[in-house]
Amino acid sequence: MIQEVSLASRTVDANPSENALEVLAAAISHDVRAPLRHLVAFSGFLQDQTKGSLSDDVEEYVRIINESAENLANMADTLVDFARLDQTFDRNGGVNIARCVEDAHRGLVGEAGADDLVLTLSCDYTITADATLLTRLCREIIDNAIKFRHRDNMSTLDVTHALHGDLIELSFIDNGKGFTNGSDDRVFKLFQKGHTDTTLGGAGAGLAICRRICDLHGGAIEMDQSHEQGARIVVILPVNGDPT
Repeated sequence: MIQEVSLASRTVDANPSENALEVLAAAISHDVRAPLRHLVAFSGFLQDQTKGSLSDDVEEYVRIINESAENLANMADTLVDFARLDQTFDRNGGVNIARCVEDAHRGLVGEAGADDLVLTLSCDYTITADATLLTRLCREIIDNAIKFRHRDNMSTLDVTHALHGDLIELSFIDNGKGFTNGSDDRVFKLFQKGHTDTTLGGAGAGLAICRRICDLHGGAIEMDQSHEQGARIVVILPVNGDPT
C-alpha cells in the first residue's frame, strides 16, 4: 500500500456536521432549486429575445447572469447528490469489482472520449459492498481519466487489485495529464478541481463523491504522489464489509 491506513476510525457515524449537511441539502432541494430554475430559464429567454438589440456590454452582462445561474444550479444539484449518498448506502452482498468497473465504463459510452478509452482489468474479485455506490465510484474515476486524457494519444486506464489481509487495494492508473491543481488531499474535497484547465468543465465533485463512498464503506482513497506519468488513484476497502 502507499501508506499504512487504519480503517477502524473510518466507520461512519452520524455527527452534527453530517446532519447539518443533510438539512442544508433538503433545504436546497425544496427551496433553492425552483428559483434557480426560474433564474436560468428567464435569463436564457432574455438572452435569446434581446440578442442584437442591446449594446455589447449589456449582452455580456445578460450572458454572465445566465452562465452564473447555470453554474449555481449545477452546484446545488451536486450538493444534494453528495448528501444523499448516505441515504442510499446499503451493503447488499457480494459485489464483483471487475463487473462494477465494466458497468461504469458502459454507462459513459457515447460521451466524448469514452469510446476510445482502452480499459485493462485485473480486478476480478468479489467483496461485500454497495454495488450501486461502488459502480458510481468507478464511474467518477473513469470519467476523470477520460476528461484529463491527452487528446493526441490513445487513452488507457489499468485497474488492478492487491490483497493486504482483510483489505483490498484497487489501483486506477491512467496515462493522462495527471492532477496539476495540487496533487494532495484538496482534490478529494467538494468543489475542488484537480486541474487548472477551465475548459474541462465539471463542478469539482467527482473525487469528493469517491471519498464519501469510501468513507461509507469504512475505506480510504488517496492519490499516489510519486506517480509521474498520468495519475494513479488508490482505493482501499475492507473485503468483508467491516473495517479491521
